[in-house]
Amino acid sequence: MFTLAKQYNLFPLHPALVEIKMLTNRVAELEKELGRPFVMEAGPWSVCKKGTYLQSDDFFHDVILKIDGNFKSDEQKMEYANEMVRRLNSYFKPLP
Repeated sequence: MFTLAKQYNLFPLHPALVEIKMLTNRVAELEKELGRPFVMEAGPWSVCKKGTYLQSDDFFHDVILKIDGNFKSDEQKMEYANEMVRRLNSYFKPLP
């Protein structure tokens, strides 16, 4: 935490640093409850023009998920991809 204070020239009890510490502790609690690392995914998700993959706009992860399977048509594949994006994006709440 003190490296953040030095990096941004902040007093160690600056409100931003206190909040970062509080959030870090909360993430640790969640990881303990889940029994696995807590992964933050900022999204939002989108579908490529052909419906062959989903992509997240989260800069830190640069995730692309390939869509492949037994679809009757390209249209059905696109409908499937769009539904997955709708579901993934439904977890995100806009920031105030």
